[in-house]
Amino acid sequence: MINKFVESVAEALVDTPDGATVLIGGFGTAGIPDELIEGLLVQGAKDPTPFGQGNPEGIVAAECANNSNSGGAMITVLTLGIPGDAITAIIMGVFVVHGIVPGPSLFTDRPEIINGVLASLLVINFVILGLLILTVKPLARLAFVNPRILGLIILALSFVGSYSAANSMYYVIITAIFGVFGLVCARAKIPTIPLILGMVMGDTLEASLRQLLGRSDGSLEPFITRPVSLAMLIAILLILFWPLLMALTKRLKNPNI
Repeated sequence: MINKFVESVAEALVDTPDGATVLIGGFGTAGIPDELIEGLLVQGAKDPTPFGQGNPEGIVAAECANNSNSGGAMITVLTLGIPGDAITAIIMGVFVVHGIVPGPSLFTDRPEIINGVLASLLVINFVILGLLILTVKPLARLAFVNPRILGLIILALSFVGSYSAANSMYYVIITAIFGVFGLVCARAKIPTIPLILGMVMGDTLEASLRQLLGRSDGSLEPFITRPVSLAMLIAILLILFWPLLMALTKRLKNPNI
């Protein structure tokens, strides 16, 4: 069984073109590495039919991209102050709370933080590997635990952590309110990651917008006259309207859809 799994890992890594498992994960955008790497693997696989049904090759490739996503997302946080996913948005929020401003100046002003982050990303991989080797069987049994029991345990730990933050029921109430809000978003299929990114990046974006408007006397013209901002604006519009364009193209090619 172990030999078969190792063979599946090797085949998945070999079949993935040009080491794209790590490179795509380095994009660090939430959800994108998994989807891209799955698409590349399916295209390069000899028999792509079993994918989506527990094929070890697909699982290994997607998880490799997911793990590399963490390191890739940290690049934009440390260098530009832009979180790549929800986890790095929370990390950036912690930095801001402690008076640490992510960006290029962080490498010269606080090199010990950069060294600590890079060292932790390196060490944590070996720690996780050791923990998984030792605890893979007990962790696998969690899949058979009633989800309601796990939910109650997680909920209790969340309330305990909220109360212990300042020994106040105020934080517990805030946790409960946002828990209900998250449940409503999940039921309505509303993604919460953009909300988290907005909460973390909102102040920075508003400050930058005020600075721009102050220099341009309230004009938005620099957004379309400066090459960098124009390129970013075009890229954002393409990302927003690309699914619609693809759907229209598919409908024009096949009117029967």
